[in-house]
Amino acid sequence: MIGAEQGEDALTPTTPFLEESKVIQSRWASARGEVTEIKDRTLTLVANGDSLTVPVREGAELIAMVRKAEGAGSEPKEIEFKEIKVGDKIVVQMELISGNFEGRGVTVLPVPTK
Repeated sequence: MIGAEQGEDALTPTTPFLEESKVIQSRWASARGEVTEIKDRTLTLVANGDSLTVPVREGAELIAMVRKAEGAGSEPKEIEFKEIKVGDKIVVQMELISGNFEGRGVTVLPVPTK
């Protein structure tokens, strides 16, 4: 396995922090899914049968895409963390910090029109 010493457990990285790995191409990632749990400033998302729990840092950019009154398109609106609800469809922009992903921005997607 990449990042493991020969003879060591295959899950033991040789690089103390993933951010320092020469194998990792980017410390930035995004996740998209439905919010299934909110605890403190941590969101759990589910998509396609998989789940991910992401802490969201203080000061993260929080945006809701709100449908325009005319019905054509949507526009961004700044929100507070407490406005994110279970059942919301969101995109989380994440940064790899000390081997874990941390949410740096959350976008709540608009509810689809019927």
